[in-house]
Amino acid sequence: DDSTDTNGIGSNAYYSTYFTKIAEKVDVTGNYTLDKITFADMLNTATSGTIAIKVLSATSAGIPSSTELYSANVNISTINSALTQGQLQSGVTCYYGAYEYPLTSVINVTGPFFICVDFTGVGAANTNTMSNFVCISNSQNHGLDNTAYIYSIYTGYTGWKLVSNFFNDVENVKFAIQAHICPSSTPATTLSVSPSSLSYTDAGESKTVTVTSNTSWTATSSASWLTISPASGSNNGTITAVAAANTTSSQRTAT
Repeated sequence: DDSTDTNGIGSNAYYSTYFTKIAEKVDVTGNYTLDKITFADMLNTATSGTIAIKVLSATSAGIPSSTELYSANVNISTINSALTQGQLQSGVTCYYGAYEYPLTSVINVTGPFFICVDFTGVGAANTNTMSNFVCISNSQNHGLDNTAYIYSIYTGYTGWKLVSNFFNDVENVKFAIQAHICPSSTPATTLSVSPSSLSYTDAGESKTVTVTSNTSWTATSSASWLTISPASGSNNGTITAVAAANTTSSQRTAT
């Protein structure tokens, strides 16, 4: 639902000097799919290197964990080509605007989780800055709880820190990431077997049935002379059915 929010980050801070990652918390309940991430209004003077876009799970304390649900490196040149080129007052070329990143494969997420932007692949602290991450927002707030974290390397503030605990003047600085999430519905139960019937001519003959399914299943035999295994399974599988010798004078059937 294009969940968005704004949060504080140091205006024109040299991010390689003070922090290396920023993360926005998405606190949803239930199953969702995540297919794209947008960050916007980035003042970035870098022209080379990579930015890592990550989806992190949350720890029991509610901060970003080291478990990556998704990670991809994006070249700075790719991001800059989607932004507008401008100039700082010093005459240095910068890039700003909105960059939308579609995930290479849609992932399933359950709340809470974090959308993280990792700048460690950019480097050059004195020439690369970032300012006023402001995301284009709709009028609804789906899950973002106004909680942003910075992974700081600044003396005395190392590790993940709340933005409000890291910067004194949070009202004058902004940061946001937009996560496009959709509810993930439970698919309809499906189950089929192939072939639908078996015919035996020899004692001890073994035949197989292929199960195609997206759920758990059980298999039973209506006759003691027809042995099947396994008796249960889940999703796709194969069942083996073995017929014992027929000691009667007529054909016999079982289900």
